[in-house]
Amino acid sequence: MKQKIKDQKHMRCVAWGPTIAQTIGSISGLLALAILVMLAWHMSDRNQGPEAATIVTTGAVSIVAVFVTGKVAQAKGAGSRGGGRPTKKAAAPPPERSP
Repeated sequence: MKQKIKDQKHMRCVAWGPTIAQTIGSISGLLALAILVMLAWHMSDRNQGPEAATIVTTGAVSIVAVFVTGKVAQAKGAGSRGGGRPTKKAAAPPPERSP
């Protein structure tokens, strides 16, 4: 009985893994965007506006692309557990009738 309780507790902890990983990833992405904005703000104060805009847009696009593709891959079942929706198999054609 103790082993069963221990196994259930372990499974609950393991179930939190993807949520924690996604949260850490989202926080890291927001932090990276905030750093880019602060850098661009500093550069615009130094009269380097076009370079600041280039840094923010290029960096933001690449960061967003990484996080969006990560979420798309998770939704299609590329996670560590192999979850996702099962694919629908095509129906077999009906058998032919002979006259």
